Amino acid sequence: MCNCADNDCACRPTVVLGVDGGGTKTHYALYDTCGRPVDFFISGPTNHESLPDGFTGLRHRLRADLDALFCRNGLTADDVENAVLGLAGVDTKRQHAIISGMLRDIGLPKFTLCNDSFLGVKAGCPSGYGVCAINGTGFSIGGIDRYGNMLQVGGLGDYTGDEGGGGQLTVRAIRAVYDHLYKDAPATLLKDMIFRTVGITDPADYPETLMHAIAEGKCDYMEFGRLVFEAADLVDEVALELLDRSGREYARSVQGVLTRLDFGTKENPLPLELTLAGSVFVKGSNPRTADTMLELLQEWNPQRVISMAKLTSPPVLGAILWALEPYEIPDRRERIIEGLQSMIENA
Repeated sequence: MCNCADNDCACRPTVVLGVDGGGTKTHYALYDTCGRPVDFFISGPTNHESLPDGFTGLRHRLRADLDALFCRNGLTADDVENAVLGLAGVDTKRQHAIISGMLRDIGLPKFTLCNDSFLGVKAGCPSGYGVCAINGTGFSIGGIDRYGNMLQVGGLGDYTGDEGGGGQLTVRAIRAVYDHLYKDAPATLLKDMIFRTVGITDPADYPETLMHAIAEGKCDYMEFGRLVFEAADLVDEVALELLDRSGREYARSVQGVLTRLDFGTKENPLPLELTLAGSVFVKGSNPRTADTMLELLQEWNPQRVISMAKLTSPPVLGAILWALEPYEIPDRRERIIEGLQSMIENA
């Protein structure tokens, strides 16, 4: 174990690897076991559910990315002393087993594989435990308690009631307009917004023209989810209800983590550090979903101190902090954050 805190370490050049993989991009970070940054690498999606060839595509992507990362640093998988990989799409034991097999085939000697939501806990909760709510391409909740017990809620779409994530919000926006046009549902600004985006003038053309535009790649599918925030900013009741609906489901999911892991008792609850991650939470223009979630959690937990904050660092920070936990590194968190920011700026 290396305890050095300066730049003159003569230890064997072993490293730790941190990976944050999602439906649109993946961040890889390497640090040495003294806590010094080595490399930072950005690649494409590593959620097998987002890849056209599923697990096969993921295997190729991980091998190619890690080979490139190791090669340009004069390393091999054997030099990785510890690794933490948080990947979207690791939602079941079967998925965990399949992807773990890939990592062993690549040659990683020691690794922790988990859903990417858990990285937000390590990155955003200074105590090292708490709950992370991800609202990005998809929906997921990850909780880690003070004893290291972990629980994920959501991540399987409609099967687990995932009322969140850009993909789900897009579907709800499209359906809200359809319901207005054909099922006498309330009017919404989303109709004109989507019509302008796709170039629709006749309401009778809505289903066919929209589906054709999506299938042919003539419009950005996720744009419709972003339009919900624009409509909500204009106080559109339908859009606000969509965000409220998402907030209620996030609150229920976080509450499920609190009651199933060790966050104290009802009479003596521990403070909750709640981290918000994912592009929808972090970059969305309207905070309605997060506000609804927090309001309900405070109502259900009147004696618990709840702090909620957006994750300002890339979630891969959590992977590196986690991978370096076994090593006695002075001011670990501050040093890792500083090193990661420097690598990202120079990437």
